[in-house]
Amino acid sequence: TIGILIISRETKELDQLKVSFNLTLKETEVVRHIAEGYSNREMAEALHISEKTIKTHITNIFKILKVKNKIQLLDICKDYTLLAQNQSEK
Repeated sequence: TIGILIISRETKELDQLKVSFNLTLKETEVVRHIAEGYSNREMAEALHISEKTIKTHITNIFKILKVKNKIQLLDICKDYTLLAQNQSEK
């Protein structure tokens, strides 16, 4: 039951992030993977897309969220508790 609650909470927060910034589903998945500490290569493998596509998604995310790097992106993720939750699990 606890695992289900945590997954449900993370999904809700991802949905809020997606809606707040009008991100696509794939962009939202990329943000989640960045918050989890994945490299571009690891994201590409996990999402079954090329690294070039990952970089394109990251560029689009940066433009939408008006950030310049992953550190600033992670700062926004803190508002949705994605980062804090993922770090506490490690």
